[in-house]
Amino acid sequence: MKKAPPALAGGLLLLGVFFWGVTFPVVKEAMRTLDVFSFLAFRFFAAGVLLFAMYYKKIVRCSKATIIKGIGIGALLALSFAAQTLGIKYTTVSNAAFITGLYIIVVPAVVAILDKRAPGGAQTLSVIMALAGLTILTFTLPFSLNAGDWWTLLCAFTFGLHVVSMGRMMGDVDAEAFSAIQAMTVAILCGVAGIFSTGGLDFAAGAASWKAILFCAVLGSAFTFTVQARYQRSISEISAAVIFSAEPLFAAIVANFYPGINEPLTARTLIGGLLICAAMAVSGAKTAKTPK
Repeated sequence: MKKAPPALAGGLLLLGVFFWGVTFPVVKEAMRTLDVFSFLAFRFFAAGVLLFAMYYKKIVRCSKATIIKGIGIGALLALSFAAQTLGIKYTTVSNAAFITGLYIIVVPAVVAILDKRAPGGAQTLSVIMALAGLTILTFTLPFSLNAGDWWTLLCAFTFGLHVVSMGRMMGDVDAEAFSAIQAMTVAILCGVAGIFSTGGLDFAAGAASWKAILFCAVLGSAFTFTVQARYQRSISEISAAVIFSAEPLFAAIVANFYPGINEPLTARTLIGGLLICAAMAVSGAKTAKTPK
């Protein structure tokens, strides 16, 4: 499949990251009345149904490679989301955002191992800037790790692997068909986990939880993961990770206005956000000069 211009790919990925950031306080609110695996199963099932309805013809004609990769990478994503959602349930939104964002370190480390060479100077600088911005934005003292933080740390590792997989394994697959299969894989695995862990899925969720499920399904899953499947291949994995590091910035902004959370914006939000934006500019400039 022909690659998109890096600027277009980066812009669409950033829009998806905005929706991911919005889901932080939305998920936090939903977890008050709904268990983790029910939420994820319903969210990704709804996303999968939407994608199957939109791209049915592509799905029935998709290649064996698309099916295998959709299931395999979907299983990795299921583990990542289960860990993140468990983390959000037991820790603060800011802690979850900071620790999840540590995949900005995981991605270049995995890329260096696979390529057997260190990232270039511009990419290394962009990662350092993004990590600094993330730290200023979300890190607080005293800092201690609770059960939720450890789950979120597992999410950071598995999502880093997901980003690398999406950058290196999507060349011969149909993005829309892949996204539908990936979503259904996550839904099935989380549904099975919910049945074994709690004895069944909770269909008696309140109206607020169903609204959160639909929002996350349509914008946070169906839209964003399809965009990632189609456009991440147009930029490097490290550039994608730097773009994704803006997620906690959007989460912090939305958490300030979200009813029931109202976490205040501070000068740290501005400084950290500016550093992350600068990191994206550095990484984007390098990507534009050196297309893959």
